[in-house]
Amino acid sequence: MELLSLGFWPESFIDRRTGLASPDVALVAPRQTRWVIVCSNGHAAYTAKSEAEASQAAVACPVCQVAVTPTTCLRIDKQVARSKGFGASACAASIALLS
Repeated sequence: MELLSLGFWPESFIDRRTGLASPDVALVAPRQTRWVIVCSNGHAAYTAKSEAEASQAAVACPVCQVAVTPTTCLRIDKQVARSKGFGASACAASIALLS
């Protein structure tokens, strides 16, 4: 119940009109934080779901094939993005269903 008060929504519904969902369904956050490792040439080389994952990543840049680690990268960008299904159109669709 606490996550619902923070804006989390069920991943799937049994009945969208009433909001009925299975009690064991996963809840999705309205915003997700991700860390993007940028290679020395400025390309986004890797996107991690946690800061710990980003601090241990060792990958090759998909564009220039340069080996990228947290010590050799240009920077690590922290980005906050709206989760899929939480856009303005999704809110309008939810309101339309309830009307």
